[in-house]
Order: sequence, then C-alpha cells, then structure tokens
Amino acid sequence: ATTDTLLLTLTHASIVGSWFVLIATVSMKLLPYFKNASIGRWLNGLAGIVMLYFSAMLLTYEAKKT
Repeated sequence: ATTDTLLLTLTHASIVGSWFVLIATVSMKLLPYFKNASIGRWLNGLAGIVMLYFSAMLLTYEAKKT
C-alpha cells in the first residue's frame, strides 16, 4: 500500500511539474505579445467575461438534494 501511494504521488508530482514547465515555456514565448497594449486590453476583457460567466454560474447554482 505504501509503494502504491508513493508511486501515485510521484506520478502526480511529475504531471503537475510538467504542466507548470509547459505553462512557463509558453508564457515566455508569448510575453512580447502580452506587452502590446491592444492585446493586453483584449486579454483583460476576455478575463473579465470569464469571471462574470463563472460568477453567474455560482449565483445560479443549486445543490442537488439527496
């Protein structure tokens, strides 16, 4: 059981580490585009729309009754 737990933990840590390396690498490649003012405004607007969407989902969420 301990070996299974350790293997699962190492697998999870490897996947998460790989994901963060990928995100950092892609972010560094896209950094010059993010510094452009018009693209920055567009990304801020997109992020705002996503936040509003999730806020609306939270407000209208009804827990299932068991």
